[in-house]
Amino acid sequence: MMSVSSLFPRTPIEEQALLIETGAPVTGIVTDTDTFISSHGDGTLRILREGQPPRTIQAHRGAVLSLCVDREPGAVLSGGDDGQLIRTTLDGSSTCLATFGRDWIDHVDASRASSVRACSAGRQVHVWRQGARAPDVLDHPSTVGGLAIDTRGRRIAAAHYGGVTVHERGKRGYRPIKLAFQGSHLGVTFSPDGRFVISSMQENMLRGWRLADRTDLRMAGYPSKVHSLRWVGTLPWLATTGAGLAVCWPFDGRDGPMDRPPLTVAEGRGQIATSVTGIAGADLVFTGFEDGAVLFAELCRDGDDYAVRGSTGSAVSAMQVSSDLRWLLVGDEAGLLCHIPLRAAR
Repeated sequence: MMSVSSLFPRTPIEEQALLIETGAPVTGIVTDTDTFISSHGDGTLRILREGQPPRTIQAHRGAVLSLCVDREPGAVLSGGDDGQLIRTTLDGSSTCLATFGRDWIDHVDASRASSVRACSAGRQVHVWRQGARAPDVLDHPSTVGGLAIDTRGRRIAAAHYGGVTVHERGKRGYRPIKLAFQGSHLGVTFSPDGRFVISSMQENMLRGWRLADRTDLRMAGYPSKVHSLRWVGTLPWLATTGAGLAVCWPFDGRDGPMDRPPLTVAEGRGQIATSVTGIAGADLVFTGFEDGAVLFAELCRDGDDYAVRGSTGSAVSAMQVSSDLRWLLVGDEAGLLCHIPLRAAR
């Protein structure tokens, strides 16, 4: 843990936040309707709902490595280093859906559009379709580094060494589309309209493809690895970490960010951004930094940055904003959850 600096002092809005010391690193945060769910390095999940005390559920025997909302509302999926895929409802009951022995469940995702669940274990992605007796198993040349389902729920992307494989569902199963680029691919995401797929790499860069013709994109110049990707705004923008501010790539038009510079907002004053969040339809982004500070910025070139949380000395590891922009939940590597009422800033 770094020493607390005075880069960003404690903010007035932070004074009104609910602080929860969990004792275990925060590994993920999602939101379902009016409820936040966080995952932790000790196998627990925490459920935060306005007007109710936080609840703690022991979902895994080891660290929770991945978290997403389930295909049905009112539940989340989590994967852990105990090799278990767990479904937990918002009333606090957990059920083991699958066990993979010594293989970690590094990534999970689900689609409410197609009622599909998916998780990665080693080199395989397991896909559960509603009504199917057994999961589909999709193989890859190396350990899966990232997993994503597109908005319609028909395509599944898996990042791995040497590129990304997009599996498209047809009448006779999944057809693989291989997108090759040398190196380790550690994360993957589809653009909201499904036209592009973007991967983050072991190198300090992003790689992408326009799926219609497989034209490739290269988004480089980062001083460190990109750990957090989030689609935000009306354009939409792909907000990313990996620099001393939020780097936001434009994805409007046929060519997206090709031959166009990114928009950069939320200057961290020398600190590297570690987490970004926002929502579709709102041209703003929240950016967390390695010193624990969180900044708010509008997506415009002459916009100002505003501190939401001051420097704490522990890197922000996960963030999520509610769909109505009333609440922000920040989690850090020291295990502190900070539930911030954004309405107090208005």
